Amino acid sequence: MKIDSVALRNFRRLEDVEIDFEEEETVFVGPNNSGKTSAAAAFKLFLKTLDFKIFDFSVSKIATINAVGNGEVGIELPSIDMDLWLSIDPDSEYGRIAALLPNLSLAFDRVGVRVQ
Repeated sequence: MKIDSVALRNFRRLEDVEIDFEEEETVFVGPNNSGKTSAAAAFKLFLKTLDFKIFDFSVSKIATINAVGNGEVGIELPSIDMDLWLSIDPDSEYGRIAALLPNLSLAFDRVGVRVQ
């Protein structure tokens, strides 16, 4: 099992980004303030610490968060989302991922998990 791709939404500068991972290795390259550190921070927060702060939201979501905090009704609180897509070998044992599969009689080669 390996991480195939990740989609991030509403996290710092990464408002709606999909990252595809190569078979051997993936390197983030870009100018300052392009989101390299934000991507690494998202992986750490979602997959290890879960220690999110208000400044982890995209700037575009702050007005909505303030509106909810001010008691405005009918406004949905935004979330920070990570869609994690995993490649799996259907010929080998699924391991812990089996709990996420609706039917083991089918040959799944990819499974997705959304974390908010």
